[in-house]
Amino acid sequence: LLSRTRLSHYRRAVNFVSLEEILPEFESRVRRIVYSQMATMDAAGRPRIRVVHIVWDGITGYLSTAPGAPKLTHIARNPSVSLGYWDPAQTTVTVDCRAIEVTDAEEKTVAYHLFVSEPEPYGFDPAFWGGTPDDPAFALIRFEPWRIELAGYPTLWNWESKVWTAQP
Repeated sequence: LLSRTRLSHYRRAVNFVSLEEILPEFESRVRRIVYSQMATMDAAGRPRIRVVHIVWDGITGYLSTAPGAPKLTHIARNPSVSLGYWDPAQTTVTVDCRAIEVTDAEEKTVAYHLFVSEPEPYGFDPAFWGGTPDDPAFALIRFEPWRIELAGYPTLWNWESKVWTAQP
């Protein structure tokens, strides 16, 4: 536990910003960190976290997965998910969003081409996981954020964050 003295030195600065202001740094961080933790809720209302590889097109994210994956069952019940990115420099990205299984063939094709058009390790070939857009083994999730937070610790006891939220 931190002593009261140490806590008194802890400073938190939260800045609410526009999408235009947060987007370049958001894109930079998710491309650099690559892997995210995705939290969903299971049928019993318990949290479930797994590592995922999401590729973003602006603030729309795409995740390839297998049909029947537990995450698809979870988001069908409750589409609200949280995504967390972290790196050893203590910079983070938190994305609270709606997750939707994509069934539209055209959107699947667009997302597939997005995956393969990006350089590795951020981009990848989803066929590695078993499928192309027209293959029944290829399932896709789209993420639509309502909140994005970029945080970091520029000094040991000072925490700074930028937060964007969608208008209701």
